[in-house]
Amino acid sequence: MQRRVLPETTTLPATMTRRRLTPGRALFATVALGFVAFAAVASLVQTPRIFFDELIYMEAAASLANGEGLEVRGEPYEFGVLYPALAAPLLALAGDRETAYALLRLANALLFALTAVPVYLLARRLLEPWPSVAVAALSILVPSTVYVTVVMTESVAYLTATWALLAIVLAAERPTPARQLGALGAVGVAILARPQFLSLYAAMLLTLVLAQLLLPERRARGWRGLRRLWPAGASLALGLVLFVLGPLVRGSRPGDILGQYEVLLRSYDLAIVGKWLVQHASALELYLAVVPVAVAPIVLSAFFARAKEGSERHAAFLAAFATVNAAALSVAAIVVTSQDDPGLEIDRLHDRYVFYVVPLWLIVLAWWIAAGAPRPRSLARLGAVLAIALALLFPYGQLELQNGVKLFSAVGTAFPAALEEIAGSTLAGAVVTLVAVGLLLLAVLRKQRPAKVAFGALMAVFLVNSILVWGRAFNPPEAAVFATPGLDRLWVDERVPEGATVTMLESSCEDAFLERDSYFLTEFFNDSIGDVVALAAEKPAARIGADGTVLLPSGPLEARYVVAQPGARVDGSELGSGTAASLVLWEVSGPVRFESVSRPEAGEGFCLELPA
Repeated sequence: MQRRVLPETTTLPATMTRRRLTPGRALFATVALGFVAFAAVASLVQTPRIFFDELIYMEAAASLANGEGLEVRGEPYEFGVLYPALAAPLLALAGDRETAYALLRLANALLFALTAVPVYLLARRLLEPWPSVAVAALSILVPSTVYVTVVMTESVAYLTATWALLAIVLAAERPTPARQLGALGAVGVAILARPQFLSLYAAMLLTLVLAQLLLPERRARGWRGLRRLWPAGASLALGLVLFVLGPLVRGSRPGDILGQYEVLLRSYDLAIVGKWLVQHASALELYLAVVPVAVAPIVLSAFFARAKEGSERHAAFLAAFATVNAAALSVAAIVVTSQDDPGLEIDRLHDRYVFYVVPLWLIVLAWWIAAGAPRPRSLARLGAVLAIALALLFPYGQLELQNGVKLFSAVGTAFPAALEEIAGSTLAGAVVTLVAVGLLLLAVLRKQRPAKVAFGALMAVFLVNSILVWGRAFNPPEAAVFATPGLDRLWVDERVPEGATVTMLESSCEDAFLERDSYFLTEFFNDSIGDVVALAAEKPAARIGADGTVLLPSGPLEARYVVAQPGARVDGSELGSGTAASLVLWEVSGPVRFESVSRPEAGEGFCLELPA
């Protein structure tokens, strides 16, 4: 029997060659797997938990779906219009808000996963295909993926912001009219998602100018070179006219165009803003596991050298990196300061305003690794000093792992907060963190195989932070509202005729979270809830007359259906109750009037009392 001798080299069949994994297919798989994973995990989060925010976006989307324009509780909506515009068709398709809530989380998962596409295209300006795929994958594995679980703008904002970053870099590389108009359009869409991205417009203008200054050939043209930026200049002139004259014609203030983000245009104590800017930079450093910040001087100096040699891609990225980071950190620092008193501060970090720049830092890290992890002594020392200084300036005393609002606003603080809890004190936690930063820098800047250490540290920090923030999302205190079996989230809609409008008489105490969340979640899930009348707030929207009648500034409250606290008997027919706080639905005729109020044990937190 003869043995068959195989040739030393073989050629794979054409079909097998075509099926091999390519960067394009890997990117598609990254998006697909990201969507499936985010959707699956987000489906385990069963309740909204960020109030008043999630309620605002659900109400705005429902108002748009019902053909009533963009309104929240009858008042104009003042936030980004893109998310409600995308959510409204889902509400119309779903038929009820409980189904729509599930669809919105699926949409969030898809939007977040799709962010890998513009990040990949942005990374390809400087990197080979496979490192670009890695950057794209890491960009959607950030701890901020937890935002797919909430009915808020972050998912669509991340996607639109990264497309805007790509468009800005392309326009800076070759500032043709078409590319400048494309950048203006992309930034405009991002502003529709979040008005705070007006800062991206400022960054775009500065990027175009800075790129002109970095490139010797363009710099030599002087004024003639700047004239190429006429589309951007024209947009600035037109924007100033519309921004100043438009509100004057309408009889409003120029800042009103930003809605709730008008705070960005107020005057502030520069020392306070500067302090918060540095602290947000330190939070971003810990979010990124320190290494990208430490190697930034090495990478950016290399980009500067390439720009001096005439590399448009390196000049454009360097300019965008500097301006976009400065803009994002400035917005976060300004928002943290008080919206009422420039000398008063809100004791909370907000990396949810900053994480949009994370892809830029991942590209910096990936370029350093792809370049062979160079570590010139002077620049490596500068990076180490910068990283340690920022770590020292991090506001350790403001961390709290159990505070859901703080953790949601700054997911990158989860790991340092956990270290503080394990260490038993703020000082001990800070020391542990600083020691870990020092050892990491030593391993990256002095030891062999720094790329593996850098990548491993980044993945470890992303993983730990993600576990901590997602764990909080799975079992929030708000889940108690409908935790008892048999409690229906659509309990109001199912008891009133289709098209009926229900007025909610809100009367929970400031610290009675179960009662407060019962009101919020009832309104969130029930489309029939219309007006909300505050009865027991610091500045109530109504008062109760001597005979128990609810009085608005315009006169007695008229309503067909009302939701009230337990123990408050309304002059009408009781239709049923719902939520763990046992809110009660009433059908009334004529003015709404309370007959009596008692305090059952289950309702100790309710504040409503009738006049003596």
